[in-house]
Amino acid sequence: MADDRAARRYAQAAFDAAKAANAIPSVESDLHAISGVFANEPQLRAFILSPDIPRDKKHLAFDTAFRDANPLTKQLLKVMIDKRRESLMGVMATEFETLRREYETTIRAVVSSAQPLSDDEKARLVTKMSQA
Repeated sequence: MADDRAARRYAQAAFDAAKAANAIPSVESDLHAISGVFANEPQLRAFILSPDIPRDKKHLAFDTAFRDANPLTKQLLKVMIDKRRESLMGVMATEFETLRREYETTIRAVVSSAQPLSDDEKARLVTKMSQA
């Protein structure tokens, strides 16, 4: 619970900075990529989460792995490493996405149908959802 609040605070700070820099899509893309790497690369995850690895080595690992990331994303990751909040990166990325959706006033919807929808039905559904 406390970790969720901390992740939300990091996400809010990152979102505010990204919004000010007009970099929301870039930062969100970076965070999504980092979450994917964390989920699919157990060795990197173990390295980053290990309290025995010095922070400067973690910084170097992130700088190397994500050298093309937005500077805001890199700064956020460095702060999280410095504060020993690496374990919150996945939750923080999800919170960032939630903040972006709230900002854009969009919702995520999943449509289930017994039969495939025609192009016309899909278009009408999109139109109706856009009006909601």
